[in-house]
Amino acid sequence: MPFKFTLEPLMKHRKRLEEDAQREFFKARSAVDEALRRINSLYESVDHARRQIQILQRSGGQAIAAITQHEEFIAGVQIRIERERKVARELMMVAEEKHQVLLEAAKEFKSIEKLKERRHRQYREEKKKKELKIIDQTVTMRFKRGAVG
Repeated sequence: MPFKFTLEPLMKHRKRLEEDAQREFFKARSAVDEALRRINSLYESVDHARRQIQILQRSGGQAIAAITQHEEFIAGVQIRIERERKVARELMMVAEEKHQVLLEAAKEFKSIEKLKERRHRQYREEKKKKELKIIDQTVTMRFKRGAVG
């Protein structure tokens, strides 16, 4: 009789839960990465505007209006950066929660997997004992036949 693990359906269910948790975590992590990319992009636009201001300041002359416009642009972008940072922090919290769910699901699956391994090892040991018992009985029967005949 081959080894049959009675909790196999539970093990498969826990594996699916782990895979679902993993997908959810990767989605949340991707959202965090996207938010951080947007923030970096905003910082780059601020840096670009500051370089433009430096160029305008060096050129002198009638550039005051353009400089003011760039400074207003920077102020607006800084507000957007703060909003994006708040969103990124919230997304990071969600990703951390999803990571905890993933860790818990992985732990639950691993516990069932260890139980399966333990039971399979017990099954092999019991099978080996039965085989040895049959071999001992066969040897004993042969010995008795040889001694009698």
